[in-house]
Amino acid sequence: MQEKTTVTRMDSWLYAGSVVAFAAYIFRRLLWLQAQPSAYPGAWLDMAALVLSAAALIGLLRIHARYPLRAWPAASAGAASGLIFFISTLGFALANPVNVEWLFHNDWAVHFVGWHFYRNAPWAWPPGAFDTFWYPVGTAIVYTDSLPLLALPLKLVSSVLPPRFQYIGFWLMLNCILQGVFGTLLMRCFTRSFVVQVLGAGMFLLAPVFITRIGHDTLTAHWLILAGLWMYFRPPTGNKRAFAAWFTLAAIAALVHPYLSVMLLALVLAFYLRERYALRVLDDRQTLTYLAAIVAVTTLCWVVSGAFTLHPSAGDIPFGIYNANLLTWFDSQWLSRWLPALPHSGDGQYEGMGYLGPGVFFLAAAAIALTLRSGQSPWMHRPWWPLLLVVAALTLFAFSTRLTFGSHVLLDLAPKHLPLLGVFRGSGRFIWSSAYLITLVVTVAMAQRAGRFAVALLAIAFFAQLLDLSPVHVADARMRIGIFNSNAEQELHDPYWNEAVIGRRHITLVPPLACGKPAAPYFSFSMLAADHGMTINTGYLARFDETRTFAYCDKLKSELDSGVRFADTLYIVQAEENDRFRETSATNMDCRDVEGYTACVIAK
Repeated sequence: MQEKTTVTRMDSWLYAGSVVAFAAYIFRRLLWLQAQPSAYPGAWLDMAALVLSAAALIGLLRIHARYPLRAWPAASAGAASGLIFFISTLGFALANPVNVEWLFHNDWAVHFVGWHFYRNAPWAWPPGAFDTFWYPVGTAIVYTDSLPLLALPLKLVSSVLPPRFQYIGFWLMLNCILQGVFGTLLMRCFTRSFVVQVLGAGMFLLAPVFITRIGHDTLTAHWLILAGLWMYFRPPTGNKRAFAAWFTLAAIAALVHPYLSVMLLALVLAFYLRERYALRVLDDRQTLTYLAAIVAVTTLCWVVSGAFTLHPSAGDIPFGIYNANLLTWFDSQWLSRWLPALPHSGDGQYEGMGYLGPGVFFLAAAAIALTLRSGQSPWMHRPWWPLLLVVAALTLFAFSTRLTFGSHVLLDLAPKHLPLLGVFRGSGRFIWSSAYLITLVVTVAMAQRAGRFAVALLAIAFFAQLLDLSPVHVADARMRIGIFNSNAEQELHDPYWNEAVIGRRHITLVPPLACGKPAAPYFSFSMLAADHGMTINTGYLARFDETRTFAYCDKLKSELDSGVRFADTLYIVQAEENDRFRETSATNMDCRDVEGYTACVIAK
């Protein structure tokens, strides 16, 4: 790879102008948010951090000129870019560890409640297991998607943390920063141009598959995929150092989310296939030893987080429902400002969202045109076949056993219930690796073919990508002013509840979610139980032990039918079950209608 390490004056001006335009665009959004009737906490902090980050991006260009062979200026620029992305989309107010109200929506609510119970639950084996939630069957921190990587160590210091403490906002900020860091490091494997490295990293930050996962915080750690690609393409550093890096990444991924862990393991396999069969720098024994150690640490981390407390299960959801469509790379799924959604084959295909965006389409067209015009040989100078092989395998798995093209089903293989494959029933998520690889290929191909026009073309692609998904960014940005509070999960406010839980250990819904039509939404009473160190027999989980849960449902029904009631329990009774609950009670029950719920306790 023969490239100049210097940056032309034109490139410098284009880069500085792009940074200023990007910062001004975000600053305008922050001013608009501040002008809204609702309070905007942290507005000045966001604005100050935005200005400083933009200044750092411009200043790092000069620093790189002095140290062109060092990686840290590019990595720092990536971090600054990621921080700007976080400020524009979420903001520091959401990273405040005692600000929890914004989490009372959808997946965030599930993840926060899981942590809120886990932090005060007794230690068990494995360490990630606890039974105060989904009581008495229990669950594990991995099945509430509450990020074992942070939940496990923070549980050790839970007693000194505020009563309500969240790390989801911090994790989202960290993911944005690391997305930028590994984006620049990955681009650095192919170009020495600092400007191209930073603009290329911007394409990874603006990847639709990244922004659309912010609502599921544990799945926003896409930097693990970029880190895996960087490990594959980075210059050789020695077998032991490479192994140590892969070992660390594998452990982190295993404590973040199983889907990301499997994607990283696939990249590990590609790397060692390359080392063994393409480059021949390892023998069979070394290759198997390294792979076995990485699989072992992954397995150990899964054990610690409680992943093996359940048998493999798809949760009675057929495999192929949450798959990717063959048109996924072109389907905006109504997220784009400019491009329409394409027909689907089933509502579950949102999980297989792999939209690339107009910026990537533009780069792909430019790269193809420039390559055809130059007639040069392919730029892929490193052994690519192991990576292409595993990414192709992940992509095929994303399509699942139900192959669809738009609204047409091309192939539908039985059986639907596959015990092992069904564990990853959201198979469409495995399309992410192909989306990032395509973005990398077209960005690098264009940069290496466009010559002096590369920076200008990358800047056009960057702003096209930014503007195309701006409605999504704005929608997320409005969270910091409480725009979604009207449809948030609601807490309980009547003073009765704090009185009713005194001296009691359990909240029992009659019935809970797993046993029929629930007596109440899980969130309100879960927060009440967690705040007072109680158990609750309901919840929302990614997976649960079906055998033990349904056995509990039978036991609960039998107890209630025979009139068994416990003095240490607050019962929340479904309206349809109210008369029957009273009639079968063998004790003096005090039942009241409070905030629309029927609450019953044994009269004192």
